[in-house]
Amino acid sequence: MHNEPNTQTPTTDITPVTSPESAAVPQSDADVAAYAEAQPTDTTAQSTAGTSTDATDIFLWANQADRDKDQLEVDLFLFTKGYTVYATNYAAELKAQLKVLFLYDMITAVQTGAATGLMVRDFEAAKAEENVLERTTLDRVVHAQEVIEQITYSEADLETFNEGDHEFKKVKGIIARFRMGTDGEPFFVAKLLP
Repeated sequence: MHNEPNTQTPTTDITPVTSPESAAVPQSDADVAAYAEAQPTDTTAQSTAGTSTDATDIFLWANQADRDKDQLEVDLFLFTKGYTVYATNYAAELKAQLKVLFLYDMITAVQTGAATGLMVRDFEAAKAEENVLERTTLDRVVHAQEVIEQITYSEADLETFNEGDHEFKKVKGIIARFRMGTDGEPFFVAKLLP
């Protein structure tokens, strides 16, 4: 161990230092704690940064969705307990109500939460806490990827749900797909039925 003062800039192999402020050598115990807190410690998390698994900034998303809510197109799909997806037909007047049911309350909850200190944590690491929004990746939700792929890649082949031909009691959930226009990047909101 050296008795000489450390004059080197603390860096890691994975996270390059980009500004002089972040390269400052910690001088006090408080600086050391703040510096350690600011530095990523999990190399697995660091190596996945910049990939498609990056977490969505839910607060930015809510603000953008609120801004664009009148231009968003919404489509409704049903899925059964066997994860068969059905398209739906509904009157144009219902589209505005679908936005209220599937989007507006969620936007309001995130924006209100942002003002009251809402925190976002991974579902797997979070405990049931107040003012915490839990998130997870699509691949960790059983059958979610399968349902979304049916909508995304086989929409033209989906059968339209008709109560005369299908039993509504077999429906497990409803998915609303929102996107700007018909070719915008979609996002999905799912609700499970009791």
